[in-house]
Amino acid sequence: MGAIRYAEGTTDFGTARVSDCGHNRIAAPSRDFDRGEGMADAPPRRGDATAPEGGAHAQAPAYGPFMGKKAGASSKPKTPKYRNRKCQADGKHFDSEKERTRYFELMARLRRGEIADLRLQVRYVLIDRGLRDDGTTERASHYVADFVYFDKQRKRLTVEDVKSEITKKNPTYVLKRKLMLSRYGISVTEI
Repeated sequence: MGAIRYAEGTTDFGTARVSDCGHNRIAAPSRDFDRGEGMADAPPRRGDATAPEGGAHAQAPAYGPFMGKKAGASSKPKTPKYRNRKCQADGKHFDSEKERTRYFELMARLRRGEIADLRLQVRYVLIDRGLRDDGTTERASHYVADFVYFDKQRKRLTVEDVKSEITKKNPTYVLKRKLMLSRYGISVTEI
């Protein structure tokens, strides 16, 4: 980048102060300098009469929504928070391999006649939708059980959730588990 040129006798340049040490320098960088304003050899900005065709900075690289990341550049896929790997089986989607394995175990029990009425991803309303004083509504809160089935040996409905040691301690999950017990009298079985 070449030297910055300014008119003789200039004391301020954007938000920076011009040094009077004899050579054409700026004492401190400024925001305007960083954006390319005021530089004699900088490409013209959008809207300038001298702007080249194709935009203000046609030679500048295209940047994505986050500065520093070039548009079209491949990025590494984001690792899930709990390091689970989503997968499929029998045309169904599972949040983890552990959940898929449990599905196969329950399907084997269903074929042997130990359980009945196996359902996946069953949604329970924990807190109903409500109307606030200001007229807006609060959305309902839900709990989605991984597996629900009738256990013939224990003669009762079983609600299962596949959890790791870390996710068992998640405060949101713990609260929803307690609300299931309070509202429905169902104790969620953690696998």
